[in-house]
Amino acid sequence: MITEAQEPAVPLVGWPSPVPPGTLCFSVGDLNEDSCFEVLRYTENIGQISALDCEGQPVTSWIYDADAMAGANDRQNILYFGDIDGDQKLEVIMLNRDEDYRMYAV
Repeated sequence: MITEAQEPAVPLVGWPSPVPPGTLCFSVGDLNEDSCFEVLRYTENIGQISALDCEGQPVTSWIYDADAMAGANDRQNILYFGDIDGDQKLEVIMLNRDEDYRMYAV
């Protein structure tokens, strides 16, 4: 992850975070309403959706994994993360290999 600047880009502190083999897709959102976006990543070979804070460290309060989103078999991409329907709760939209869009409240 790099900062946006007029000068040559430089890596942010803590990045790149170690990425497990098989990590396929990413999305960003403010999980804990601290005005600092976290990165969600899906690691297919261990079936886990994990979160990293803006310094590249694991978010310990993030408890969701493949079991919490069991209907998202064969996930291909995390398309969006945020309050989609305005209910003050976060949702994740994912696309599976059959190109079916699915939304999950988190």
